[in-house]
Amino acid sequence: MVEKAHFTRRTALASLLFSLSSIFAIFAYGMFGSYLLGNGFHPPIHDLGMAFYFTIITLSTVGYGDIVPVTAETRWFVVSLLIIGLGVFASAIASALGPKISGELDRIFNPREKNMTPKDHVILVGEGAIARNTAKELEYRGVPFVQVVTSKSDFATVEHQIVEGDATDDAVLREAGIQQARMVIAAREDDGDNAFIALVAKDLNPNVRLLAVASSALSIRRLKLARADLVFSPAAVGSRLLADLVEGGQISPQFQDLLEGRPEKT
Repeated sequence: MVEKAHFTRRTALASLLFSLSSIFAIFAYGMFGSYLLGNGFHPPIHDLGMAFYFTIITLSTVGYGDIVPVTAETRWFVVSLLIIGLGVFASAIASALGPKISGELDRIFNPREKNMTPKDHVILVGEGAIARNTAKELEYRGVPFVQVVTSKSDFATVEHQIVEGDATDDAVLREAGIQQARMVIAAREDDGDNAFIALVAKDLNPNVRLLAVASSALSIRRLKLARADLVFSPAAVGSRLLADLVEGGQISPQFQDLLEGRPEKT
């Protein structure tokens, strides 16, 4: 993140220096050209002050008419000065205002990409099967949440807010609103990643509740040591539910649609 910001600043500075150099060059071209061709103007241009004045009124397209080119060479020079000068100024303006205009157009035509400040929401970290299904369930229940993924390319059609980046990075969690979040769900497929996410999230906001997903029952204790408030192991819970079904146990009615293969909520 720091390197990207540094690169952006360097690029902006390089564009500014290029624009200023181009403007200086066109002024120099106008001044020295009109000075060297001074006898072709009426009245003649015989000093740099007058040459600078003529260059200014030409590039500004004011053209008071008090200095007029009277030969073919000076007329072609004035034409070249106008064409090159207007091109330089247009490029300089585009370089300075282009990123701002592009950002405004992107904000207008891609409203979901605008920066939002969520509050009292859930931060869901991960892009695997568990994270995707959790996102669908949260959407169905109307729970406000922000999902943190490593790449947005696979989430172009989703309606909820997406933050791209590594959730172990402080800046990414801050962008997701860690200070205002009420819960973080660490649902990466790697237990080590979830443990580190738990540590970083608790460090940034000690009051946030942390739900970590474990790939096996063996990881539950380790994730609790990583300051997770709740640890959920789908494999351990699923295997116990399967054993209960084998023994004739009953599953809560709210899961009946899943057991019958007709999920209503997702």
